[in-house]
Amino acid sequence: MYLLLEKFWGICLLKLSPQDLPASWFLLQLTISFNFITSLVLLLIDSNLLSSIAQALLDITLFLGLLFLLLQHNQKSMRFAQTATAITACGGLINIFAMPIFILLQATASDQINALALLGFLILFIWSLIIIAHILRHALDCQFFEGMILSVAYVLIHLLLSSLLFPAPTS
Repeated sequence: MYLLLEKFWGICLLKLSPQDLPASWFLLQLTISFNFITSLVLLLIDSNLLSSIAQALLDITLFLGLLFLLLQHNQKSMRFAQTATAITACGGLINIFAMPIFILLQATASDQINALALLGFLILFIWSLIIIAHILRHALDCQFFEGMILSVAYVLIHLLLSSLLFPAPTS
């Protein structure tokens, strides 16, 4: 287990790639569960249980669906298990790092602390885009820039769907 965590961390640091992971459907199921649980805990900080479950399911289903279509379109569908494992595991790790930031944002009224927390969130967000771009670059045999475009495109699609399906409550 420690070896796998070390590999996931290596991918987060851009030192390893999805090819360094075993192509295991069981491992993919574990990392999907890990990602779902960490997403759920993160969403529960600011939302109710039913909405949090729906949003976490949307995130995972949308990403895995788009990833499958992208790999299939590029005739690299055999890389799905490793790529999806890398993305869901790294996403779960990013979620863990985001938890204290979200708790801090909810718990404090201080503008200075909120500004620092938002800066921390922005850094994590950019890091997650870079990680996804890195993973996609290796999975698709493309340039990092192309992976980044795909990463940003996914975020925009996700934000659009989330805002349509889960509108922010009005005051």
